[in-house]
Amino acid sequence: MLRNRFEVVLKKYFFAFVVLSLASSHSGVLRAADLYVSPNGADANPGTKEKPFATISRARDVVRNLPPRTKEPVSVILRGGIYYLPETLVFTAEDSGAVNAPIEYRSADGEEAVISGGFEITGLKWEPFRDGIMMAKVSINHGPSPISFDQLFVNGERMPMARYPNFDASVRIFNGYAADAISDARVAKWSDPAGGFIHMMHGAMWGGYHYVITGKDAAGKLKYEGGWQNNRGGPIHREYRFVENIFEELDAPGEWFFNAKTSTLYFYPPVGLDPANTKFEGVRLRSLVEFRGDEKNPVKNVALRGITFRHAARTFMDNKEPMLRTDWTVYRGGAIFFEGAEDCRIEDCFIDQAGGNAIFVNNYNRRITIRGDHVSKAGGNGVSFVGDSNAVRNGIGWKGRNEFSAIDKTPGPKSDNYPADCIVEDCLIHEIG
Repeated sequence: MLRNRFEVVLKKYFFAFVVLSLASSHSGVLRAADLYVSPNGADANPGTKEKPFATISRARDVVRNLPPRTKEPVSVILRGGIYYLPETLVFTAEDSGAVNAPIEYRSADGEEAVISGGFEITGLKWEPFRDGIMMAKVSINHGPSPISFDQLFVNGERMPMARYPNFDASVRIFNGYAADAISDARVAKWSDPAGGFIHMMHGAMWGGYHYVITGKDAAGKLKYEGGWQNNRGGPIHREYRFVENIFEELDAPGEWFFNAKTSTLYFYPPVGLDPANTKFEGVRLRSLVEFRGDEKNPVKNVALRGITFRHAARTFMDNKEPMLRTDWTVYRGGAIFFEGAEDCRIEDCFIDQAGGNAIFVNNYNRRITIRGDHVSKAGGNGVSFVGDSNAVRNGIGWKGRNEFSAIDKTPGPKSDNYPADCIVEDCLIHEIG
């Protein structure tokens, strides 16, 4: 009898040892609590501090498959450096933590981890073009589509596209404007303006219009489309306007132009800057990180902390969806995007020079916390909360009216497809739009 009991106990503890061993060696990871990622790591590594992963997506996938994931907190620690994303990093319901076991992605203590939707432009061989402008061929492994980017960062700072009038930080409106920005005389100087942009204020100064130039007609008149960013319409301003991404307007230090047809980058270096010893970066992704779930299967208890986010594409031409009873249209996207998330957080992060919205909380979300974040120089909004227009009873736009007899008087919204119980606290947001 004693021998049988001893065998049972031995087998029990041997089984437990095997289970723990499998858990600790799952995907090569020694502990569930801490995983490390480094730009100098390798995804074949076990994700330890000494042998970190190379990509955040690899760490996410390992966390997703950890057996005790919802029983203890998990930290994915990003060592300092730039993480260029080949595609948007997406968290789904499979990546959820638990209330007492959240999953946190954070920079290592004392280090800056930068998550980038861009790419470094390397191998540039600069040669003079004219009038102080330099030129270089761009060769990038950018997938099957042609190379294209709408922003150029030079040593980490976004440079202005070739534009008229020239960029002037001291000018409040558009950093420079001119009544003759699209005059016939000016347009006549442009050989191929397709792909350029026109930016104008609303005639009454309560909005902006943006257009993409499609070319010229047989008479040399400018052709363009857009203007849908304003929900109510109205005249354009006669003076507050400028154009950009026009090759012939490349005439000021700091300006640049990329010819996608010839894969040639033109750059007018500021005084004292040597392009040969300069870091150039382009942009390819609209969204860097997305939390994508739904009301039935939300992403839960995932946090981003102490991370810098940079290099998100501009999206002003995608502002098309009219909002109810507002002056504006909206683009439902951002450098960081939430849809179908609960109890998720972004704290003490820096969203730097995003091309469009910095943080966008879309449709169903609950208890999203945005705290202690710094948003600087975003091309769109700093933080947006936008629900489903169909959740509104008898919602109307600027046209039309509701008759009292026909109004649905049921209390509350038609659905839960909107953000609620969220908080934005102690954030610094400046130089946006």
